[in-house]
Amino acid sequence: MFQKLYLSLKPTSYTLFLFSPIWPFIVKPNQHQQLTAFEPHKRPISLTQSHFSRSILYKPSTFLSSSKSDLCSRHPIMNHVALFALLSLVTVSSAKTITLSPSCAPDCYSTIQNAFNSCSNVGDSCTILFAPGVYPTHAAPYSTLATAQNSNNLAISGAGATILLTELTAGFAFSNISGLTITGLTFEMLRMPYTFGRVVSSTSTTVTLAVNMTTYPFPAGVAWLTKVQSVLEYDVNKQRPAANGFDLYILDTPAPLTADLSTGTVTITNSEAVRQMKRGNWYILRHQVYALNTFYMHLCRSVTLDHVTIYTAAGMGLYADFTTDVLISSLQIKKRNTASGLRPMSITADALHFNACAGTIEIRNSLFEGQGDDGLNVHSKFGAIDAIPDATSLTLQPETATEHSGLLARVGDMLTFRDRNTFQQYGQARLVALDGLHARVDAVPAGVKHNDLVVSAAWIPALIAVNNTYRNNRARGQLIKTNNVYVTGSTYDGCTGPAIQVFTDGCYWFESNAVRNWSVIGNTIVDVNYAMARLPGDVYVSACTPQYPNLAVGQVHKDVTIDRNHFEQTQGLPAVSVWAADTLSISQNTIVQSGPTAATNIQTSNSVHVVTINNACSGAAGAQQCHIKTSP
Repeated sequence: MFQKLYLSLKPTSYTLFLFSPIWPFIVKPNQHQQLTAFEPHKRPISLTQSHFSRSILYKPSTFLSSSKSDLCSRHPIMNHVALFALLSLVTVSSAKTITLSPSCAPDCYSTIQNAFNSCSNVGDSCTILFAPGVYPTHAAPYSTLATAQNSNNLAISGAGATILLTELTAGFAFSNISGLTITGLTFEMLRMPYTFGRVVSSTSTTVTLAVNMTTYPFPAGVAWLTKVQSVLEYDVNKQRPAANGFDLYILDTPAPLTADLSTGTVTITNSEAVRQMKRGNWYILRHQVYALNTFYMHLCRSVTLDHVTIYTAAGMGLYADFTTDVLISSLQIKKRNTASGLRPMSITADALHFNACAGTIEIRNSLFEGQGDDGLNVHSKFGAIDAIPDATSLTLQPETATEHSGLLARVGDMLTFRDRNTFQQYGQARLVALDGLHARVDAVPAGVKHNDLVVSAAWIPALIAVNNTYRNNRARGQLIKTNNVYVTGSTYDGCTGPAIQVFTDGCYWFESNAVRNWSVIGNTIVDVNYAMARLPGDVYVSACTPQYPNLAVGQVHKDVTIDRNHFEQTQGLPAVSVWAADTLSISQNTIVQSGPTAATNIQTSNSVHVVTINNACSGAAGAQQCHIKTSP
């Protein structure tokens, strides 16, 4: 009788989708308010909750036919037949909405966590709505403010709402959420996770800085303020990290810090700082660099982050792993302009970091400013093989301080095996079991040996990045080590390293992959690559193996396009450098040099099927021929 009928119980309304090949049914609410019939395969009927209670599921008398047939109303047995047919086809979702108010101040920690708990381990839709206002939270230092897990269709909304972290904590963590939407929220910290000051004196073992104690207070008993993990020199005139400045990153053992409230100074004890920090210069002292991210997502699917603002965090803006399909729109990670002036830093680490994700990552119309590390990092992870006990077993090397290898994969994934010295592929095998450093596959490909690399082929997302800005941050604008990439309409201004970098890494971080179908088209790149993380190319594509720091054997990247970009350079470096690519286009770019003239504007090495046409270069003397260097 029916093709389909769906009933979705929303927080404030019920929507009935009724599709009949014979006629449209009219549904009478409990208050007997007649609804207008609608034609099949068109818009749904919507009713407010006051008009349509859930008892419609239990009262067959509420289901009446249309005027075309009065069969059900005249024959009660047909009411039950119709109800049975309806109930067999109805999908019910008992959605809930939890509305939070800033009246939970002065400590909203429990209120927020209870809301997240209510939306965890449930299969139905759940909405957490933050009313406008400030939500101060007092979670324990180094903890996470709120976590949600094992749910479908979780929406967190809060236009005009600010989450204020009063301790050194992470923000929101999500695990196994399908359909996660976060909109409108702002995140801020009461005390910045860094201190900013100017060197006023030093001894043989210490450096003392003058600090605005109102902006960077040192309340008694706050342990994390007594140590420094990182030191970054800052240019107060350009409002960005200093050119060729001191970058102490990151200390294995944090440097001790003492504060003298009476003199408005702080003193750090570190031999490297004593040698490098100069009197009169300004420095950012990061008390925490990584780990305490604003958002952490694990095994999530269909994620949307829209119109969210992050002023500061003691870590990354977003870290995601094993997460599929992410849309980020109008995200603002930026330095806040306060009564004391523009802050020197926003968050202390990467803006966005995707590790072993899948589907499509799409980033649009967003700002990434002043963070302590890369604007974006998309990659997977190589594991290094220690031994091959038999034809179906692998033992992996443990992570060390200098080799951060580690296989990120799930049972059932196809694994790709590569020669560590050349990145050339041996073949693939399916992962059957993974227990720490011990993996079992269906069959280890021929030729695989000790020290070779293995990576999951299942977690390599596509990337679309359109109309974004990366500005005045430490390190790169984007690290993009994935396939099917399209970056366009974006601006990179004042990044201390390359604007965009591919660095397939078999040396230190072990971040994969070699890239395929990778396009950077129509972007603007201004005054980058001037300090820490500097490399010979504002757009830099390469790979690292222990034997070949810039891969010089074979081609590992495929179908790379770097076209129609505009470069404004100050450092005398190549605008584009590409190693180890097969099928490469570097064309129709404009390169304007206002500083030293680069000996090479475009550089390719160990690449084949290369096209470099219609590039335009100019320097202090005006237009000039582009210098293109091709090495075997």
